[in-house]
Order: sequence, then structure tokens, then C-alpha cells
Amino acid sequence: MNSKNIFKTVRIQSIVIFLLAICLTSNMFLCTSCQRFQTDENLGSQKKEVHSDELIEFVTIPNLYGMTEEEAVETLNSLGLKADIVYGINTYGVEAGLVYSSTQGVVQEGSIITLDISSGIGIRVPDVIGWTEADAVAAIEALGVPVIVTYNYTLLNTAYLRDETPIVGFQWGTGVIPLGDNASVGLEVLLPAIRINYVHYYVNYANGVDITVNVTNLSDKMIKYIEFHFSLYNTFGDPIINEITRLTYVDGRYTGPLYSNETEDIYWRALFYNNTIEKLTISAKITFEDNTVQRIGIISW
Repeated sequence: MNSKNIFKTVRIQSIVIFLLAICLTSNMFLCTSCQRFQTDENLGSQKKEVHSDELIEFVTIPNLYGMTEEEAVETLNSLGLKADIVYGINTYGVEAGLVYSSTQGVVQEGSIITLDISSGIGIRVPDVIGWTEADAVAAIEALGVPVIVTYNYTLLNTAYLRDETPIVGFQWGTGVIPLGDNASVGLEVLLPAIRINYVHYYVNYANGVDITVNVTNLSDKMIKYIEFHFSLYNTFGDPIINEITRLTYVDGRYTGPLYSNETEDIYWRALFYNNTIEKLTISAKITFEDNTVQRIGIISW
């Protein structure tokens, strides 16, 4: 075989190998594309399934007012909703056992709906704390509710001294209470332990402020101690400073005994040093013979 024929044979073989390589590559590409297509198709079906699972049903809650508890629960269950029962007294004239209030609006299926079931018709009683005894009793009795009144001299944080008018400090029975033979409201009336009849102050030659407080024991117990707290002010209503202590207040202690209905002048000499005093305020802590305490709020003189 001459060199020309050998060259032709090699060339033909090279072309055949090249064509086989192209065929193999094309087949691999087609298989891969097929697999990708099948995979994408499967993923698409999975996505559709997930999407269908996420569909949410919404339900409009019907008007349940006046239904019995059983009727309301059955109605909610038929709509795919659940009931949370709350029993309470109402002022809407709804008889016991009937719905007087419930959740309203559009909710997701399976939601829990609150049903307020009437346990009887009630009446709304005002909050009368801080009222005078006469006004509080009159307002509550006008609603047809009896009032039980008790009295106490030794409660904390009563906010008056000069006025002897009793005020309500605690109340049992506020908001909506049931009507019936046993309905009542309890009031505990605070009585001031002391009355301050007058306060005098005098500035002496050394700018010392003498203070006199005239006190009557209104309680039914002997008073052991009264601890007064005084704050002093000038004509503009600004606090003034004690020239000795550099404070704007001063304390004065009275040691008894001060018996029930007894009156006494309590006097302190040069309790404060500043000659610009025009006004003072007083608060007090009273300790009784049984060591109970009453705190009296701030008043001005």
C-alpha cells in the first residue's frame, strides 16, 4: 500500500470517530433534558399539591343573640367553628341561659368563638368611692339595691382633715350585680380621726416660726401620737427654705394622751426659720392606743 492510500484510510477513520463522538454527546444531552423535564413536571405537581393544601376557608359568624346555649353551640359547630362559653350577669334584659353577647365578624374555619351566656338579669352599680355617705347611699338605693354601711376610723390614706363629712373609702359590689332578694352593696365609710380647728403661726424677732395647731380627737379611741409634717410657702406660693436646715419642710411630733372628743392646743416654738412665710400645708400620721395608724392627706392653711 502506498503512502497516499494510508493517508486516506486514517482520514476516514478520524471522521468516523468524530461522528460517533457527536452522536454520543447528543444522546447524553437528550437524556439529561428528558430527566430535567420529568423532574420539573414532578416538582410542578408537588407545588400544585402544596398550593391546594394552603387554601383557607373563612366563615361569617351569624347573629347568636337570644339563642339558647345549645342552639348557639350547634350553629357554630355546623359552620366548622368551636364555642368558648362564658357565664355572666348582664344588663341587657336577657334571661338566664340565653346568649347576650358573642364574637362578631369573619373568622377562619376552626376558630373559637366566645359566647357570653346570661346567668341572670343584673343592674349596674356606680363606683361611689370618695363620695359622701349621704350621696352614695342615695344613689345606690335609687337603683332598688339595699346598702349596708360600716364605719372605720383607722384606715390608711384618708385625704381630709378640716372637713368632718364622712366619705366612702371601700365598696363591695360594683359594676353589674344580680337582682334578687340577696342583692346588696356594702360601703365602708371613713371617719376623720381628728379635726383641726385652727392653725396659727407667728414669726419672732429671730425669724423663727412658732406654730400652734388646735386639734380635736373625733375617734372613739385614745390617740398616743400625732406626727405632723409641715411645708412652708411665700406669698407667691413658692417653697421657702429653713435657714437652719436648708430644707423646705419640718416635722413636729405631739405626744398624748388625747382622749376621744378631747381638744388640745399643740405648740412648737421656733420650729422653722424664715420670715417670708405666708402659707403652710399639713399632713399627719396618727397612732392610736391599739397601735393602729391613720394617715391624713395634705391640706392648706
